[in-house]
Amino acid sequence: MALIHAAWFDDHPPVILLGAARSGTKLLRDSLAEHADLSPIPFDLNFIWRYRNESVRHDEFSLAMARPEVVAYIRTYFYQRTHKIPAPRFVEKTVSNTLRAGFVNAVFPEARFIHLVRDGRAATASASRCWIEHPEVRDAAYLIQKLRWFPVLDNPRYLVRYAWNKANVLLHPRPDAARTWGPVFEGMREMARESSLLEVCAEQWRRCAESAQDEMETSVDPERWRLVRYEDFIQNPADELARLWGFLGLPMDENALRRVSARVHPESLEKWKAQLGEDGLKQIEPILENALRRFGYQ
Repeated sequence: MALIHAAWFDDHPPVILLGAARSGTKLLRDSLAEHADLSPIPFDLNFIWRYRNESVRHDEFSLAMARPEVVAYIRTYFYQRTHKIPAPRFVEKTVSNTLRAGFVNAVFPEARFIHLVRDGRAATASASRCWIEHPEVRDAAYLIQKLRWFPVLDNPRYLVRYAWNKANVLLHPRPDAARTWGPVFEGMREMARESSLLEVCAEQWRRCAESAQDEMETSVDPERWRLVRYEDFIQNPADELARLWGFLGLPMDENALRRVSARVHPESLEKWKAQLGEDGLKQIEPILENALRRFGYQ
């Protein structure tokens, strides 16, 4: 299949940031985009990546779902949104893409991927609060801005369903299988009915982190992806950012490095211990153990 806008994206390869929920993807996206040659996509655009696959109740897309009309639509959408801006090479971070990295690679075979991982115990503790609070739903300005990116005429039914779900969250702020938060792995709603919230969040992190890493290792050329740990970036942002810009083929931007270094400070990276407590850790350790070891956290 001839890819639409192939020449454009060859010259301006997208930067796709993969990371499980609450792994620091927004921070890294915005830091990368401090470079004069990169622009951030300001929102997760799950409604674009799910085009013509809306009926699937999870985010684990197969390669077969990257049908020609789907690929053409997604590529055209990003082209139209970015090709006229001063820095048309974009950085995108929809977190649900961690569960369908192979699908994303089929849509953008020119892309450069950065897989960001954070200690799964920290991500689990943070995500469990978001399942209850849904902070983005209560930010009216955020939702209004995001609606400007929504192609209403292309998918009005998705918009109605999205609005209904967000209204339900506001009216009934509690975690349940009908109102999940973050990337939806296959079987997550069923697990949410039978397991604790911490167990579901731990499995969510594990599935996202391992799925993305598996796809990078097996399906993407090693020259087109890099792994970075959130903790390494937080503790040494200038070196990590310089490494990633080099991977992306970008010249060094010392002013941008100084700006990022000034606002990214080492923080308490082990707050999750107090947040989870001994009982919480006992719940999630069997789920996380192998993945934590894989990414160097044990």
